Formats: sequence, structure tokens, C-alpha cells
Amino acid sequence: MKLHKYFIFLFVLTNIILIFITGCTKDREPTAPNEIQRPKSLFITPSAGKLAVSKNEKIKMIFDEQMDLSTFPGHFTLKDLQGNNIDGSFSKDDSTVIFSPFSALSKSSFYFAELRGRVRDVNRNSIELNNEAILNDTTLLLSTWLYTEGDYSNGGFYNVYVRDKKDGQIIFLSNLDSVLNPI
Repeated sequence: MKLHKYFIFLFVLTNIILIFITGCTKDREPTAPNEIQRPKSLFITPSAGKLAVSKNEKIKMIFDEQMDLSTFPGHFTLKDLQGNNIDGSFSKDDSTVIFSPFSALSKSSFYFAELRGRVRDVNRNSIELNNEAILNDTTLLLSTWLYTEGDYSNGGFYNVYVRDKKDGQIIFLSNLDSVLNPI
């Protein structure tokens, strides 16, 4: 009987100690879950084939989540017709990433913009395309091309380009700087 009272006393004392320890420690509430939704690219502006675009135009890429700007250099390119990279900086406005060239674009010129590869959102989630995670640097996410405005009243003339239908290339022929003879 004495042993039985001893076990009851030990059981009650152990429970009191456990309640005291658990009641006096840090709050054990679960933490907020990490955001794991992959971002999606929605569209890019100016839209493909836009003509007479301002020479100070900024390229805007719209996503469904805020993006991490540090992942864009090396994955976004803006190139002229000769393939020269146009340098610029990135900024953001909510879920829009904005590329601003350091200098004005050339007049009456083609430019091609592409976003490829492993860009991430602010929670470091990789982007998805067609419900698949993009884990490489080569997958094309967004692209556009544009033609800048000219300064036609100040000695500027249209450049003449021809699109080779067979190869799909755009070829620069010359500047249209004189009146052509009518047929």
C-alpha cells in the first residue's frame, strides 16, 4: 500500500513538473508556412512588333508575384539588330520588373528582348512555364521585338529592311535617304 501511494505521488509530481516546464517555455505555436507557389510570367511590353516606339522606352515584364531583381541580370537581354547587348538597370513596381536602358535607343532601329531561365520570386521560388519548374538558363520565358521611332523632320529617314521568308531573318539593306524614281 505504501508503494502504491509512492507511485501515485511520483506520478502527480511528474505531471506538475511537466506542466510547469511546458507552461513556462516559449510559445510553441507553429510558425507561418513558407510561401511555395511558383511565379508565372504573364506578358512583356511593348508587345511584339510594336512600331515607332519611343527611344526612351522601358521594357516591362509582368508576373503574378513580386520578383527578386538580383536574378534578372544575365537572364534578360535587349539586343539591337547586329546582336549588340544594350546595357541597363532593373527596377520593380509590385509584380512588374522594369528594364531601363542606360542610354536612349537608336532611332529607326530594331531591338529584340528576351527573358530566359532561372529567375526567382522574392521567396526564392523558381519560375514556372506550362506548370513545369524552370531550372535551366536556356528556356525562353518572354520575348518581344520593337522598332524605334525616327526623327524624320531632322534629316532622319526610314531604314530599309527586308525579311527573308525562307530563313526568317531580317536584313538591313540601306537608308532611304533619297527620293526613288517612280516606276
